[in-house]
Amino acid sequence: MKAETIETVLAEIEAKRPVVLATNLETGDQRLLHPGDGENESECADVERALRVDACIATDAEGGPRVFYQPFNPPLRMIVVGAVHIAQSLSRRSP
Repeated sequence: MKAETIETVLAEIEAKRPVVLATNLETGDQRLLHPGDGENESECADVERALRVDACIATDAEGGPRVFYQPFNPPLRMIVVGAVHIAQSLSRRSP
């Protein structure tokens, strides 16, 4: 991965914006895609699926190259309201 790509991914993570790194497995070319981005409807759906399942996926486009999609989702947050016993357990930070 190129240094500028890493910097862009880190900036997207810092801004809490989801992004997918799409790598053409035949040429090695890489692109960063946001939700709704893609060259066609199929690729848009692949980007959305990678972000939704929060897992890497590889696809074969019809008549096109194999593409590997690596999602970078912002970390999940949970807001706990209340001072009941379950809230106390949920709000403890892990070491």
